[in-house]
Amino acid sequence: EVFADRLEAAYAARSAAEVWIRYNFFIDNMPTDDVQQLNRDQTDWLKDSIRTATQTNSTPEQKEVEAMLQEVQLDFARAMNKVTFDAHVLRTGDEDPMKRNDVLEAVLAGRVAEAIGAVPHKSA
Repeated sequence: EVFADRLEAAYAARSAAEVWIRYNFFIDNMPTDDVQQLNRDQTDWLKDSIRTATQTNSTPEQKEVEAMLQEVQLDFARAMNKVTFDAHVLRTGDEDPMKRNDVLEAVLAGRVAEAIGAVPHKSA
């Protein structure tokens, strides 16, 4: 019986992991070219923060700052794609192939579903 319980738990964990892998795959493979980017003020603030927040006595080189800024821009674009994807899944009809039960479950677990009002707000 213990083995059966462990096997059942492992199967459930694997199914949940597959859902999240599929969900993140969809978001990671959305194009980022036409997605909103950080504006000039935000990038200037980030550059200043990177330069002043270094642990060492020397300031980071320009290419290091640009590499960090590029990574932040990519994360920001991914976050915008996630919002777009979640909103699309929540607003489309049941015939949409993206609205499969497992993908919908992943979307409903996120903050976009709360913001749109698809699920009640979680108390923090």
